[in-house]
Amino acid sequence: MPNTQLFNQILEQYSFSVAHHCINSVSPDTQSELIAFINHIDNNPDTTELIGISATSEPIQEIASPWQEVLNEPVNWHSVHTQWLVGVTRQRTKRHQRYITHLEETIRTTEHRINELKASLASEDSQSNLLRWYEQNRDNYHRYLLAAQQVHQASLQQLSSLENH
Repeated sequence: MPNTQLFNQILEQYSFSVAHHCINSVSPDTQSELIAFINHIDNNPDTTELIGISATSEPIQEIASPWQEVLNEPVNWHSVHTQWLVGVTRQRTKRHQRYITHLEETIRTTEHRINELKASLASEDSQSNLLRWYEQNRDNYHRYLLAAQQVHQASLQQLSSLENH
């Protein structure tokens, strides 16, 4: 039995230290729920007795006090916003990278079709019209690619500056 108590005490201390280090990254809604839950446990001894502990017992008081201190610390909204912004910017840069890869593949395919068309068409009129169409599409894809690369670079710079703060 003493081993179980020691294990529970170590587990509670570990849980507390993890929560203490992560509390600023928790959403405000979650913080509110945790505070409400602890207040509910503190105010309703029946709840804790259902799981075999008493709210007036020493271990609960030892645990509740540090938790209350952590949960009553003010939320660093700048930190929460920055973490959200970093996540959104990472997603945006990944999306831009996939789009750039897709455009590069489309350009390669279009250029391949242009070369095949030049080799296969005998009629000068039909060749020039179809070739012009493919070349126009390729040029449009190049413009889209340049624009996507510029936006991607801007996103990477923003992400870098956010992560360095």
